[in-house]
Amino acid sequence: TISTLTGKDLHRDLSVRLSQFAESAKALAAQHDGWNLVFAGGDDLMAMLPLHEALDGAFGFRECFRKAMEGLSKPPTLSAGMAVVHALEPLSEVRHLAKAAERVAKKMPGKDALAILVSARSGSPITFCDHWVTLAPGLQSAIGQYSAHAISPSFAYALRDLLHTSGRRGFEHLDEVLFPLARAMAAKKKAKPEFLRRLDETAQQAAADSGPRPYRAAMSRLVELLLVARPFARAKREAEA
Repeated sequence: TISTLTGKDLHRDLSVRLSQFAESAKALAAQHDGWNLVFAGGDDLMAMLPLHEALDGAFGFRECFRKAMEGLSKPPTLSAGMAVVHALEPLSEVRHLAKAAERVAKKMPGKDALAILVSARSGSPITFCDHWVTLAPGLQSAIGQYSAHAISPSFAYALRDLLHTSGRRGFEHLDEVLFPLARAMAAKKKAKPEFLRRLDETAQQAAADSGPRPYRAAMSRLVELLLVARPFARAKREAEA
């Protein structure tokens, strides 16, 4: 964006816009109990948010940035990383995880992305990254399906085990039956029709993908989405209770 600006007035205008972004982010955080805006300056922002409102907060800060940059000939986009951690996690490690997620977002083609890293008390962190406009509906849908008990909380782990088992044993030629197997597993766990339809739609999208091993890639991404959605669904349920 800076490379497209000519003259002092345009550079001064960008500085003003960045200040407006920081001030609007501060104002947004001040409207919500429990939102701790640690730093906002230039195009950098760091905040600690309660999990059941973290997505709203991230999208709210992004909207503050978009509005501040309206009217520029080449407006910059905002990419961000979010770390979902246990309350007792040392803040130095939390910041490290959030920066790691941010790096994932900045590697997305075209950027304008959000990467969410979930660090459980045990096991390896799981990360899901997508462009803002496509991440929201997919993640909110998964959260809603957990909340509506359309899917078992343990199903994502069963899918992950299916992927690991087939890959470890060299069953690459069976990739095309991954989704039929997943559907049978979901039905056995009494998944509701809306989630079975989601599996079918994901399988159809994979069938149209010309990339390498599209079924495995699609299921791996679905596993990441479902695992990342779990703590958000739990936090939403606890907040409502």
